[in-house]
Amino acid sequence: MTTKFILQRNVAITKTKDYLKRQLATHTVNTGMICSLGCKFCTNPSYVYRHEFFKEIKYTAFELFEQNVGVIDPWTPIRTARTGYKLNKTDIVLISALLDPYAPESFEIGLGRKCIEAVLSKSDAYVRVLTRSTSVLYDLDLFKYYKDRVSIGISIPAPLSKDNFCKMLEPNCSSISERLEAYRIIHENGISTFGMISPCMPALINGKSDIHSILSSLAKFEPDGIWIEPISIKNSNIDKCSKELETHGYDKMARELKLFATKPSYTSYIKSLIGASTDSARSLGILDKTKIVINSDGDGFDVDDSAVVWLKR
Repeated sequence: MTTKFILQRNVAITKTKDYLKRQLATHTVNTGMICSLGCKFCTNPSYVYRHEFFKEIKYTAFELFEQNVGVIDPWTPIRTARTGYKLNKTDIVLISALLDPYAPESFEIGLGRKCIEAVLSKSDAYVRVLTRSTSVLYDLDLFKYYKDRVSIGISIPAPLSKDNFCKMLEPNCSSISERLEAYRIIHENGISTFGMISPCMPALINGKSDIHSILSSLAKFEPDGIWIEPISIKNSNIDKCSKELETHGYDKMARELKLFATKPSYTSYIKSLIGASTDSARSLGILDKTKIVINSDGDGFDVDDSAVVWLKR
């Protein structure tokens, strides 16, 4: 099987209700449909599997994902540039929401950079770039040129002490230490940053010490915002993560993760995450910048929700 597939879509800049609710973006630009990073917790195939493209190539989205095969659209920057005029100064464009714009198959043709540059050069909108790859550092020149209109976020799903678990669940991503070093370089170059702690789940984040470690690391880079969001239990991603832990001999942790997928355990974890994140952010003086994103209306949660974004309210 090839390492990537090329498709041509007819979408570029898309309005987003989901990320607007999160207070993260008003629009998104996706560089394709699936990336090759192979994160075990990724749910993208569940969103794109109905696309007729997969019938044409005779592979399912799930099969490509399991084989770490990317599906990208090199024409995205062209369409983005053509429609950029529709954006205004109050718009915030997230690049990318579905897949990583700096995954190898996108990076080797400069696809992420071209999409970012298309928005920045053809509109007055603000851009947030989200990745798990330190390849983003290759585009520092672009970010410095537009430093008043761009912010870089590198997902940090666990404290540095649990980098070994991240390598199991994010096999093709940069290490946590590499990501934190990338944050340092970006910050020292005068480029704005934002934090993304996601997906939060047992094994990666357990208790206040873990979340405090991540928040204190990010606070050094003066982010303009920090988003914290737990993993969804609607898809099979929890099962994939637990199986991966079992494969590496972490049977007890795998069992805890499977139990986490039950509603009582999940609710308990969310309450603990909210409390620990709120207390830690407050102690670090960054509560006003912290957004704890919870897919609920808050009913039944007796917590301090001063930093919570309830998606169903």
